[in-house]
Amino acid sequence: MEKKILLYSEKEAKYSAIRQLAEAQSAEVKRLTRAEYGIPVFRLLGLPDYVPFQAERLVPALYELPELMIFHGFGSEELDVFLAAYRAEALEPIPLKAITTLYNLGWTPLRLAEQLKEEHEQYKGKTGAEKKEKN
Repeated sequence: MEKKILLYSEKEAKYSAIRQLAEAQSAEVKRLTRAEYGIPVFRLLGLPDYVPFQAERLVPALYELPELMIFHGFGSEELDVFLAAYRAEALEPIPLKAITTLYNLGWTPLRLAEQLKEEHEQYKGKTGAEKKEKN
């Protein structure tokens, strides 16, 4: 399976660094535009229409797009190598990261980002509650 990364970042230097890291692992990086945030992931990857999907939708005009990285075709070890190289470059973190699954291939990056933000908030809430219990 071909390895691809869908990336939304407005920072040119970060995009260039991620592209170089990906090329070292024979992976392609597709930089997402605002308009592409409303297109299902499988279409952005050039995959056939084989999954149930959310209809395309426009991204709300005032919606601030978060940085997002979606990995496709990476094995567990390959992903670990990429992320270790990312950290070694001391790049600013991208908190919203996902690996494609049959379940999320039909989602738009917008929906995926919203889901990841919600999960991140739940995790922070649990972590905060656990810290309070320990004190």
